[in-house]
Amino acid sequence: MNPTYAIASRKFDPVATEVLSGALRGVPGLTPADAPNVCGDGCGFLARQLTAEQAAKFFANLQHAGVDAELVAEASVPVLPRRRLIRQAKFTPEALLVDDALGRMTPVTWSDIVLIAAGSVCEAVFTHGRFERDVTRTDFIHIGHLVAIPIEVTETHVEYDSRESAEWALRAELFLADGSTRLNIEAERFSFAGLNELLTQNLATNFCLFVRELARHVPQAGLNEGATRILAEPPEFAYYSSRAAFQNETMWRLWRRNCTSAPAAETELPSA
Repeated sequence: MNPTYAIASRKFDPVATEVLSGALRGVPGLTPADAPNVCGDGCGFLARQLTAEQAAKFFANLQHAGVDAELVAEASVPVLPRRRLIRQAKFTPEALLVDDALGRMTPVTWSDIVLIAAGSVCEAVFTHGRFERDVTRTDFIHIGHLVAIPIEVTETHVEYDSRESAEWALRAELFLADGSTRLNIEAERFSFAGLNELLTQNLATNFCLFVRELARHVPQAGLNEGATRILAEPPEFAYYSSRAAFQNETMWRLWRRNCTSAPAAETELPSA
């Protein structure tokens, strides 16, 4: 199987759509119109799963446009572990206590948390509804052979419908040093009682306070853009257009962390 490649920006700054569109010009199998699908929001990984020929051309075009990017082997891009949803957590001096599948509280040592990702994520929501509507028709009652009396008959028809909508949701994820643990928090399904005296009646405020408390206990952990903004004064949210955009930054942050801890040799494309 031929190796594939990714293009990663060196800084998590958005690259303008018109620049990305122009850089796709001449890339085999792609066109400038493919920029939204190939490059997403233009941050972090600017393209994934490219052939050697595609990667070489796209990378060269980006360099010509002045984009500070790096060509990397797809195999070096971190794979996100399966999410483990947690519903509650408590802060202790030694560890964060989180619930497991059986509702037991288990400790996560503070030093084991390597990345905090948070933000407001636009997610697809599917709703299923049951609808009733009255349908009226005209029937005829026949009397003898020549007389037909019309009558109206009303029946209730039941219909089922599935609809998709987009909603903004507060999300946080914690990544541990073992590389296989990813703790997921969905704000609307999470108990923030562990904030104790900091607890408020506002979900968004509780979410911000929880992320800030986490960061206070793990100053060594990396932060995504969303967590960084929550720690700012005043705190604010970063908005991610999709779950894929949220995850793209997380993978990029983990990749950058790996590069910092163990600098890798520059990726070279195979010769033709």
